[in-house]
Amino acid sequence: MNTFHKSYVYLTHENHLLVFNEPETRTIGYQLPGGTLDPGESHLQAARREFTEETGFKLEGGLHPLMDVDFIYEDGAAPALHKRRFYHARLLQDKTADWHAEQTFDHYELTPSAGGPPILFRFSWLDLNKLVESKPQFYAGFDAPLPRLLEQLQL
Repeated sequence: MNTFHKSYVYLTHENHLLVFNEPETRTIGYQLPGGTLDPGESHLQAARREFTEETGFKLEGGLHPLMDVDFIYEDGAAPALHKRRFYHARLLQDKTADWHAEQTFDHYELTPSAGGPPILFRFSWLDLNKLVESKPQFYAGFDAPLPRLLEQLQL
């Protein structure tokens, strides 16, 4: 089984979490900015790079380790082990003019790790206070760190 090392960012602003979906594919559920480490790259470096590539914004401020998760990914091909590291970052107050909890924005991932044409990502903010009642669907285990995140945010 192939093993891939991955890093993801849970970006929050107050009680909202930045998530995205891929409106042009069959992908079901929310995802988080992040992806595969490049050769010689640390998890932290990959989290920052992937965040910028996928959102178009540079991540300011600190990244705090949230959780490591081993996930067996199956997409119709041979299963692969994803060794995932999740980080938490808070949106800095001086950046809120660029980011609004009601705002949805699109950005193209120009360098997909699997190659191919750019991928459209549609970003939005998920209200974490409504998580239990809305029961949003996350793609491929991206919701595993949510309980720890909610605990840290005291929600």
